[in-house]
Amino acid sequence: MPATRSGDNRHDNPTSDAQMQEASSAAIMGGEGLTDTDSRMRTADQLAYWQRISADDNGMLGGYPQVSRVDLRFSRTFLRKLLRTSNGSTSEYPFRYCLEPGAGIGRVTLNLLSSLCENIDIVEPIEKFTAVLTAANSPLVKSGQLRRVYNVPLQQWTPDSVPSYQAPPKLDQDGRAPERKKHIDRIRKDYREEDLKSVLMADRQKATAMYLIDQFALRAGNEKGEDEAEKIWRSKYEHITLRDSATVVFDFLGKHGIRVHEELEVDPQVFKNLKIFKKPPKKDGDDIFDKLDQDRLLSNDDFEGRYDLIYNQWCLNHLPMFDLVRYFSSLIPLLAPDGWIIVKENLSTAADGADMFDEEDSSVTRSDKNWRLSFEKAGLRLVRTELQTGMSKEWGLLPVRMYALRPDDK
Repeated sequence: MPATRSGDNRHDNPTSDAQMQEASSAAIMGGEGLTDTDSRMRTADQLAYWQRISADDNGMLGGYPQVSRVDLRFSRTFLRKLLRTSNGSTSEYPFRYCLEPGAGIGRVTLNLLSSLCENIDIVEPIEKFTAVLTAANSPLVKSGQLRRVYNVPLQQWTPDSVPSYQAPPKLDQDGRAPERKKHIDRIRKDYREEDLKSVLMADRQKATAMYLIDQFALRAGNEKGEDEAEKIWRSKYEHITLRDSATVVFDFLGKHGIRVHEELEVDPQVFKNLKIFKKPPKKDGDDIFDKLDQDRLLSNDDFEGRYDLIYNQWCLNHLPMFDLVRYFSSLIPLLAPDGWIIVKENLSTAADGADMFDEEDSSVTRSDKNWRLSFEKAGLRLVRTELQTGMSKEWGLLPVRMYALRPDDK
């Protein structure tokens, strides 16, 4: 979803009394349906509002472009404090991969995240906003940092959504993906044993293929280059033969048309999975890993693994509580082991602590208490939070709070 106004409270309509606040909190924690406040939200009204808004800072910030500098400075300081507590990165960028929902025209993307993130994916439903980011002369396109743009509402986005824009793989002067070995090595961190038994066939196929790439690269000693290992993704029915109870034979043409013939002893679950993947009616010419988007998986981006940073600012107020909790929960498996989920949103100033509905853009400004309840319900742990400072009282804006979150088990 697009970045919301930075706290213009001219249209705030607080719920009537403290009982609504209690009902809202109970619904969040109990997983019940929409609260009365949330039931007034309409995705169609939200999209219609943002389609009318100009594609500039003034439009993105609800008529308060002067907020941008103060906002960005505070956010940069907040993120630097987090980095001091995290493992140091040896990369030019402290975050290898970032997801930014509600990016709008890229105000935060260009002025904050581009200096911190090597690769950036964006979710933004309004195509006219992202057009400037995906243009050929865009700084993010030229640098290769912008990898994917999804022009879909956040309520509908999943990692399997089809991107509206996808950058080509990063190649060196010889037309090969650079630092390929690092990508292969990183695969070992991407598959989990439980995924090998997943009820979702796409997850099971991905974990199995990653296991085989890992083992094949080790067996080959990288002498043939990792291109041969990658061909496992594209294995056809006839390329893999199963022997005994745990032996897999690979037979295919590698680089320069040279035949590759390797035998591996594999994990029993992997062997079982391959038997399933080769079951009739599959035949010669059919893909073994037919549930995978192979072109996408073979790109450098997908070898990057999960996100180190998921940065949400002024967009989550367009999600009803039920969708908000579900969205937060869906982010957990996308995070890298030391990844961060950032939330920066306006806070309700209703006297009774209730959430406030804005009819103009069909959004809800939530109380700090309800933000924290939504994190808890989704299985997220609050690591750090700060109230935005530096905004002039003369602007008459709502308070803004920034939260740093991680899964509760980390």
